[in-house]
Amino acid sequence: MVCSNGVWLPSGYVRQRKKGYVCSNELGLVLGREPDTVRGPDLSVYMESRKFKELEKKWPKRLPKLIVEVLSPNDRQGKMQKRINKFLEKGVAMACLLDPEAETLTIFLPNRQPIVLESDEEVSGLRALPDFRCKVSDFFAMAGE
Repeated sequence: MVCSNGVWLPSGYVRQRKKGYVCSNELGLVLGREPDTVRGPDLSVYMESRKFKELEKKWPKRLPKLIVEVLSPNDRQGKMQKRINKFLEKGVAMACLLDPEAETLTIFLPNRQPIVLESDEEVSGLRALPDFRCKVSDFFAMAGE
């Protein structure tokens, strides 16, 4: 449910802007060669305009502006932090970690301290997604809430 909300919110944003696209967890990002290192974030947001038939469907060469990971009950915070840092080191502009248990969103930017937003706080002012706004609680809301 959190992954589907994670796709739904930025998808509405890119559709409103008529620019960009959102990919869910079927996408593998190549972070290194020899040895090959491929990671599949739960969500990737690209801000460029592309036609569907032009997309690299499995392992794109382009990195997204934003990746989002959802903390599962069996994930360890330290391991997720390492994973997110790897995306940032390779050129992803911003990463977010959604924690369904704590209902928080943590924003990671290269060479900056993470910013933790609580459920009642607004997500806005993101350089990677100009004019994007929502409440952190929107990522954890069920239909009709």
